[in-house]
Amino acid sequence: MANLVVAALLIPWMAFNLAGGEWPFYYGLGFAVELGLLVFILRTAWLWPRTGAVPTLKR
Repeated sequence: MANLVVAALLIPWMAFNLAGGEWPFYYGLGFAVELGLLVFILRTAWLWPRTGAVPTLKR
C-alpha cells in the first residue's frame, strides 16, 4: 500500500519540478527514466498477489 501511495504522489511532484528546470532535455530524460520506474513499481504493487493473514492457533 505504501508503494502505491508514494509513487502516486511522486509523479505529479516530478512533473512540477520539470516545469521550472533550466536544462529541459536533461531533466526531461531524468523524468522519463524515473516515471518509467515508478510506473513499474505501481504496476507491480497493484498486481502483487494478496495473501490472507495466517490464522493463530487457539488452544
